[in-house]
Amino acid sequence: MAQPRTPPGRAAFGGGLAIRILACAAPLCLAPAVADAAAIGEIPEKGLQGGLLAGVSHGDVDDPDGAVDAEIYLRLALLGAARLQANRRLLGEIFYHRYDTDPGGRAVGQDVRRVGAALSYQAKFPRWPLAPWAGAGLAYSSDRFEERVTVAADGFLDRRFPDRDDNTLALVLNATAQRAWIRGWDVGIHVQYEQPVSGDATTFTVAAVLLF
Repeated sequence: MAQPRTPPGRAAFGGGLAIRILACAAPLCLAPAVADAAAIGEIPEKGLQGGLLAGVSHGDVDDPDGAVDAEIYLRLALLGAARLQANRRLLGEIFYHRYDTDPGGRAVGQDVRRVGAALSYQAKFPRWPLAPWAGAGLAYSSDRFEERVTVAADGFLDRRFPDRDDNTLALVLNATAQRAWIRGWDVGIHVQYEQPVSGDATTFTVAAVLLF
């Protein structure tokens, strides 16, 4: 018997998280960010910055053949930031995701590989705690799902499904708090939620960023 693509609990979690992040990002549409005088420790006025992201992601796959256990895994990415105005910028990301999920009686275990890019429009909110950049954008990835199996109660292989490929287009909501470090390098914390518009992969990330 075909199993539901998305368990109710997972859908509720994803929807609730998206609403909370949207609520935090709402000022982007409701009011312009106010540019204050730069305080000690704030980022310098740079037109372009490159950088790295390193952290952990919570990956959730909506598989057509059954439930999939969510997985927490390490995430690395290349970053680029382009300043448009003093309090507006574009944040780009090139990423590669690789993680495995455990099989079960109903859970389809699989090897997940995703390669893609994201672009977000961010505004700076100097009056908020940590004076973050907050914004929204889109992400696109080419996804590969291999070794898709379930196991019986005795631990032996139960069912094997064919490998599959998919493309994910996702809405991105994020916030970045960063401060000047040394010799023009900036360090900070980045939080990002990716909700698929098409495709099967949902991701929530908390990471450290280094921009230079």
